[in-house]
Amino acid sequence: MIYTIKNDKLTATVSSKGSELISVKSADGKEFIWQADEKFWARSAPVLFPIVGGLKDKKCIRYFGSFSA
Repeated sequence: MIYTIKNDKLTATVSSKGSELISVKSADGKEFIWQADEKFWARSAPVLFPIVGGLKDKKCIRYFGSFSA
């Protein structure tokens, strides 16, 4: 399912599958998120956070300290 929220400055569209942010548009229609143009690359690669992939030595170092996974 696709959800859209907006205010007078931005419109954001989110997919319920993985809570993927799929569109952010300014009030004048400027798009800020890659729209998977098949001419170049028909896929998307949403940024997942805080970590994607493995950790060296299963340890994450952050600005405010570290933790072990």
